[in-house]
Amino acid sequence: MVRRIRYLTLDDVLVIIEELRRTYPKDFIRVMNVGALEAALDTAAYAGYGLRQFRARVAAVAASLLSLIVLNHALTDGNKRLAYLVTKAFLEANGYRVSGALLRNLTIRVASLSIDVKGVYKVLYNNIVKVR
Repeated sequence: MVRRIRYLTLDDVLVIIEELRRTYPKDFIRVMNVGALEAALDTAAYAGYGLRQFRARVAAVAASLLSLIVLNHALTDGNKRLAYLVTKAFLEANGYRVSGALLRNLTIRVASLSIDVKGVYKVLYNNIVKVR
């Protein structure tokens, strides 16, 4: 039996954005391009296509989410923070966790273009831990 991935919806991401706005009230965190968020969510959903192992599929989708949200710049400010939180929430929704320090490091590396989505996938695949 193939396990089904639990994907985040646009509404889930908008809730995370509101949480960011409450946490950082002095920052100008606003959605500039909702289409960029939708594109990131939709594109990431296909990242694990063809992979049989659940862990591999989850890592592929998470890597895609992190990379696309950082690079698509859907927000006026807070894109890296959003990518971190969305990726963390996605992993948790699917029964995995990863070190916050590692995820922060990956987020910075994606933003500085020092790692691509395949590199993020490899790091996540090797470091996500099953929690359920």
